[in-house]
Amino acid sequence: MLPLIGTLVMNTIANDVDWRFKHAGIMAFSQVGEYVDDPEKIKMMVPIILQHCAHPNPKIRYASLHAIGQIADDMPDEFQKHYSSTVLPQIISCLDD
Repeated sequence: MLPLIGTLVMNTIANDVDWRFKHAGIMAFSQVGEYVDDPEKIKMMVPIILQHCAHPNPKIRYASLHAIGQIADDMPDEFQKHYSSTVLPQIISCLDD
């Protein structure tokens, strides 16, 4: 199901007309960590989530940080081991927001 969900979410996130589409897509990504046990399966999601941490819309930034938090909570050891070096600097840069 993950490839299908990924495709649907990518199509949703690609909508630049209405911020709610990006928000919904990123929030959908945040739910995936609960059902995935291999961090390699979310490899394509992490850069997409991170790039939206700097989005001009604060609700999109919130959704991105929420997704990182939710995935990190659902797969704490695996997520930290594989993605801390890319995720942590992005989170730190968002602290001034």
